[in-house]
Amino acid sequence: MSISRRGLIFGLPLFLAGCASTTIDPQMDYAALPQEKFPMKPVPIDRIKPELRRTEVAYETTHKPGTVVVDTPARR
Repeated sequence: MSISRRGLIFGLPLFLAGCASTTIDPQMDYAALPQEKFPMKPVPIDRIKPELRRTEVAYETTHKPGTVVVDTPARR
């Protein structure tokens, strides 16, 4: 299978964008939020296993955005 030059030029930036992080500083995902009603202490990111850190995933559902869905068979 060969990739055309045009396909490479258009596809490479899309491929690299998929590897980008959503936040500049991942530690900010686990920082203290003082404006919260029940604020929690910040958590050092090095104490959380990489596979257990917060991640945005695609999940097809009929629920409204913002609904918390617990999918127990999926585990993560």
